[in-house]
Amino acid sequence: MRYALNLRDDGRILSATFEKYATKDMPLVDTLPEDDISDYIYQNGEYIHAPLPRPEVVKTVTTDDVLNTLLGVTE
Repeated sequence: MRYALNLRDDGRILSATFEKYATKDMPLVDTLPEDDISDYIYQNGEYIHAPLPRPEVVKTVTTDDVLNTLLGVTE
């Protein structure tokens, strides 16, 4: 089974599909990376592991948080 890679202009993998769904400009490969394929760039027939920095998780403020702050309630 072969796979077709959908690449960004810089070679970063956006997605993969089966060969039968490939367009003529998609490179074909026999294997995919084991983990998150978006952490890879495909250049010259090779996978280059180049993960993007992950955004920091920001705590969302709930209505209860706002009310507790306004009322001076601490937990």
